[in-house]
Amino acid sequence: LVALTLVACAALYHQAYARRIYPGVSVGKVYVGGQSPAAAEAALRQAGPAGEGSGVTVSYEGQQVVVPLVVTAADDPDLSYELVRRDAAGGAAGAYTLGRTGSLFKRLAAPILARAFGFRLPVPISVDRGRLVRYVRDVLSISEQQPKLARFEIDAAGNVSVLAPQPGRVLDEAGLVADVQARVASESVEPVTVRLRDIPADLT
Repeated sequence: LVALTLVACAALYHQAYARRIYPGVSVGKVYVGGQSPAAAEAALRQAGPAGEGSGVTVSYEGQQVVVPLVVTAADDPDLSYELVRRDAAGGAAGAYTLGRTGSLFKRLAAPILARAFGFRLPVPISVDRGRLVRYVRDVLSISEQQPKLARFEIDAAGNVSVLAPQPGRVLDEAGLVADVQARVASESVEPVTVRLRDIPADLT
């Protein structure tokens, strides 16, 4: 009887929020509980717009710059593009699906736990990898070296020598993207440290 009563109460609770996000749910630092997905999306866009005033601090060997989330050309404001984008629609959709997918137990327990203790979802973040990497390379003086194969060298006297292959060190692009995503999602002000990765010389 007790179990049936609990299931009935949970069913009524689900019905009461059939078209709304369950109470207690936040996306990032934005509380969206009790809102429709559309209202939650609007709140996320308003609270976390990507703009010139926001960005991520990136550092490398004593250099430090703020990489903007949106880059705007000084001579033509219309020529702007996003390096990092907060996915407000995805965040709202994720909040709405909480307690509506998974096993029956998860469907019953998630809304109750969210209301009692709160539940915070990360803001989905997408990064334009190519543009981000190019921007960082443009604003920072990064000491990169491409690997070199073993090769022959002939001096002025006609002597031939063999130069050994040399490994390279280049920007860790995947690590940079992952770190920037994490900083934006957590709204952390901690700088992202640019790392280099070793590339062995190809002896083939």
